[in-house]
Amino acid sequence: MIRVRKRESRRRFLALAASATLSVLSSCGGDTPSIGVQPSGSTSVRSDATPTPARLLGILPLPAPPSPTSTPVPIVLRFAHWETGPAGQALTDLTQSFNRANSSTIVQPEVSSFGIHFQNLQQSFAAGNPPDVFVTSGAFFDDQRQTNALVDLGQRMTIDGIDLTSFWSEPIVEPINGQLYALPLWAAVDLVLLNLDRLSAAGVDVPVDGWTWSTYLVGAQKATIGKPGEISRWGTLIVNDFQAGWGSFITTNSGHWLDSNRHLSFDRAATEALRWVADAMLVHHVAPTPTEQHALTRGGTLDPFLSGNVAFFPTGTWEIPAALAQATFKWDVVAMPRATASGNSFALGSVQPGALAQKGQQIDLAWQFLTFILGRESQKRLAGGKIRLPALKEVAQDSVTGYSTTPPVHATVAVQAMANARDLQFTSNWQALRGDVVSALDRAFDGRISLDEGIAAAVLAGNVALAQTAPIGE
Repeated sequence: MIRVRKRESRRRFLALAASATLSVLSSCGGDTPSIGVQPSGSTSVRSDATPTPARLLGILPLPAPPSPTSTPVPIVLRFAHWETGPAGQALTDLTQSFNRANSSTIVQPEVSSFGIHFQNLQQSFAAGNPPDVFVTSGAFFDDQRQTNALVDLGQRMTIDGIDLTSFWSEPIVEPINGQLYALPLWAAVDLVLLNLDRLSAAGVDVPVDGWTWSTYLVGAQKATIGKPGEISRWGTLIVNDFQAGWGSFITTNSGHWLDSNRHLSFDRAATEALRWVADAMLVHHVAPTPTEQHALTRGGTLDPFLSGNVAFFPTGTWEIPAALAQATFKWDVVAMPRATASGNSFALGSVQPGALAQKGQQIDLAWQFLTFILGRESQKRLAGGKIRLPALKEVAQDSVTGYSTTPPVHATVAVQAMANARDLQFTSNWQALRGDVVSALDRAFDGRISLDEGIAAAVLAGNVALAQTAPIGE
């Protein structure tokens, strides 16, 4: 009986304890969060609930439920450029490919026109919030470098074992005082587009490698339709500019526009080349003057080659994609004609540099993206449709899946020209220099002043520009 009474007392004690505990919990509002229907009709946790562990029968604590796993926030990498059309789409495709391969990253393109792009860069450098990676230009590179806006890539190149000799190059993507500030993303080189239908109708033989200024002039004369002042179809058109204009004529004639001190100074060979161009416009009337070019292209809105108005068109490789997509006539490409005196055929070539901002937020990730664009598959994407001449030589030279595939028939001309190209000799304040030179020579090519006067005016204004430092976006 004593044992029985003890058991009964123990059971009674446990029951009383449980009852008291539940009573206390109830009077305190409860340890577990209260769930109720809110005025909006939704069910939610009351704001005054105390999130302590639940209890089994009000006595034994249960472990709190695990916190929900938060979704990782992707890292945003800012990538600035100015490309639109097929080139812009190619860069979009590359950013999406990089995003798929790096799920924790989102490459965010920042696209604007060429001029606005560099104005934005200048402002973002000053404000300390530039894009992480961006496409730059030789026209602004020297100014960016001198203001310490760019990351030195030299050590990263060494660590990753990237061989610069595998890519087309020019001074802006080569080490400067032991430091490397940009890498070549793609390339461009001057060549001549041919309207084969126009040449055939005029009885002009299709030029081949080795043709000269003399054969070029004869062919342009035959292909020109109409007399001076009434010309309906031109034999050729030569733009008043360094690249894709008279620059390659100077280079082919072994001339220079900068002296050993990097002052503007057209030497004798350069002056001869400019005179040949001026004579094509003002003496032989086979090429339109700058004023006539403005009318022919309707202020730059009509492509003179695609419209069928020009038989020989010295230009750059960037014109090829449009010809592939839009030309309604047979066409091909050929190397720049050789200078009659020198026998040379050296075209101007350049690379489009990519760089990292010194004050960028994601320098390591930006480096990964930059080298991704340099990879073989990315370079093949740029080569498709001849969108851009790849900077990676092996893709440019590939005649099966790379840039050297047909059409056009002589697509390899671009690669051959780039292999022997001369650079534009970019300077600080290049855009101002270029603008002053073109403005002075416009008057000479229009016949308003003599060529000698035009060259003198260009040299004077150009050297003033070289002595100044302009904002990067100007």
